[in-house]
Amino acid sequence: MSFNVQGSVSSLATGRYAAVKQQILDYSPDLLGLQEDQPDTWGTASNFSLEGYTRYCYDGTITGVDPERLAIYVKNGLTVKTSGYTGLISSDSMRALTYDDVKSGGKYALNDAMFDQLLALGSGSTDKEKINDALHNGQVWYLSGGAAKSMNLLGGRRMTYVVVEKAGQDVIYVNMHVQHRSQNNKYEGSEDAIQGTIEGKGSYYNLVQTVRSYERMKTFELAQTKIEALLQTYPNAEVVITGDFNDTKAGAIRDFCGGAADADGVYDVAIDAGYHDAALNAKTNGGNLTTTWNSYFTNTKEGQAKEVTDKTPLGGTAGTDGRIDFCFVSDGVTVNCYQTGAPYGQAGESGRQYYLSDHLSLIVDIVF
Repeated sequence: MSFNVQGSVSSLATGRYAAVKQQILDYSPDLLGLQEDQPDTWGTASNFSLEGYTRYCYDGTITGVDPERLAIYVKNGLTVKTSGYTGLISSDSMRALTYDDVKSGGKYALNDAMFDQLLALGSGSTDKEKINDALHNGQVWYLSGGAAKSMNLLGGRRMTYVVVEKAGQDVIYVNMHVQHRSQNNKYEGSEDAIQGTIEGKGSYYNLVQTVRSYERMKTFELAQTKIEALLQTYPNAEVVITGDFNDTKAGAIRDFCGGAADADGVYDVAIDAGYHDAALNAKTNGGNLTTTWNSYFTNTKEGQAKEVTDKTPLGGTAGTDGRIDFCFVSDGVTVNCYQTGAPYGQAGESGRQYYLSDHLSLIVDIVF
């Protein structure tokens, strides 16, 4: 099971913890991956805990950044051979992309106009320093009051993993949250603000969306490097990857920029790496293939605490297949059933129902 539980929890909606917990326990997954489980909301036993499970997560801190834990919960009784986490940004400079990625001929080379725009954003003395500065302060991180801050939980741009054994089969389970696709805060107050160019697909908007798309692809490739290292130790393991990929099957860069960048999206990178989309490979599919995003929760100010009256499946992502949460599996995995959890749930015995998150949960029944 995979679930982006939406990190901020309104003081009016602490019952949401209980409702989320109930949905998880109703399915009782062997493995559960959470995204946006921030330490002060979903990371403490007093707020959220799961009986019968052991948690494996990122417990570190980054100055000025509130990271998500990206916890993996493993049902007690399963054998855990190893666990850990790895960053999906360049650890020496806190960015996913580098000059070598976006220069002419690089892995994700920008066109000349976009390269020049990115160059103009940096303050270094050389082209390489300027680009790296722009990527560091403008695209991946931004500065607020002199301190590094994360954009949409960038502090959590890492993967957690466990290697578990069940019935003699090793499974590498990876939990990810990939870079958000929205515009970057750095430009919102400037003369070149993105807001004025969105409808016209203006140049800065295209630049930011292109870089974001490249970041998502790069972080998946970094994750795959770690998976390949684990496979050296556990060569017969199957791989299951779940998470919030902040990109659609069609590719958000094409959705938003009208093909401004002729590039694949993170979904394509996953498929090209040999993985299969569990939703499309399932023998039985009861999931929402239109969206995994709950627009009511996001767009209603008191959505977290409002009594549920409309139980229509909720969404808002454009396209016939607008999912942004995925489960990818390796060749030896058979997907019996894929489904998405209800967007609402009951908290305890009160009878009150809450919208659980701005995402739907994924529940995937797999065999080997």
